[in-house]
Amino acid sequence: MTKQEIRLAMKQLLRTKSPSVLERAAKDCLRLLQSQLNPTWENVLLYHPLSDEVPTQVFHHWFLNLGKAIFYPRSWGLEMAYLKASPDEFVRDAKGFLAPPEYSPQWRGGEALLLAPALAADAQGHRLGRGGGYFDRFLATHLNIFSIIVILDEQLVPILPVDPWDATFKAVLTPTQFIFLD
Repeated sequence: MTKQEIRLAMKQLLRTKSPSVLERAAKDCLRLLQSQLNPTWENVLLYHPLSDEVPTQVFHHWFLNLGKAIFYPRSWGLEMAYLKASPDEFVRDAKGFLAPPEYSPQWRGGEALLLAPALAADAQGHRLGRGGGYFDRFLATHLNIFSIIVILDEQLVPILPVDPWDATFKAVLTPTQFIFLD
């Protein structure tokens, strides 16, 4: 299958998932994360979920309780930066996505843990997003990041088509599996 065919199939699948199914998946993902990962990173790069993505509120609260600095993405043109904010501060950016306000403090780089959504992923750490390439460009310039794809079990596919510019993530997290690739 092509990337576009997989995107369409996954979007159809995700339309069938209720908010309660996604919330339960988030809690199960968090339990696996808590049991298998010692988050030594001071900075955590989360995402504000779209309605068909695994929500991150439970992750936010856990990392906040651990004293981590939490940042969320905001895009400018083709670039993405992470800004410090809590979910109740989000505003719509130029593309219509919820993001931290422009005046929020920006993450300055260094070691960090990054959780990213996807439409699909494979067990080799390849991610299929929505086609903007934001995470690929971001990870290409930030090498000290432990990157985790967060998806439902049904979004894990045997193999994804990969382009030379596609980033490879270090782990894939689903409600029932935590696949480390490094």
